[in-house]
Amino acid sequence: MANLIRFAKSGSDWTLNDLDSYHISLNQLDPLALFGELPQASVDLELLNNADATTMQNDEHALLLTYLDLAMIPDTGETAVTDFAVELFKVLGYARRHRVARTRVDLPLFICGGTAKTDVCIVDRSQNDILLLVQANKRLMISASSACSRSSLDF
Repeated sequence: MANLIRFAKSGSDWTLNDLDSYHISLNQLDPLALFGELPQASVDLELLNNADATTMQNDEHALLLTYLDLAMIPDTGETAVTDFAVELFKVLGYARRHRVARTRVDLPLFICGGTAKTDVCIVDRSQNDILLLVQANKRLMISASSACSRSSLDF
């Protein structure tokens, strides 16, 4: 193990052996213990009472539901999920003033000198700090897309 060659790879490509080689263990934590007190999200009643973008009065709410609909279609890819996450953070008030939602941010990987690219993150500009990171599960997208392809061929 001492001569193991280490290289950067996507988090979705890591195996249990990779985690073991870096002495990484996974522990489930209560979100409050991990993140501390998060700002209370305020959700407009229109979003809670309507599930159709065409019936929305607020354009921002209609846009959020449109992005959600697109993100639910397997063939639209990870960009639809990213668009939805960014709009969700805006609507919930997590991205405002000094906190911005950014996409495709490069993070340095100190273990091998490479970088990792986020899907979405909330950056606190006043502290130049990432508060929250969203990484889409690409395995689910691939398996859902291939499952849809298989089922359409079976008809």
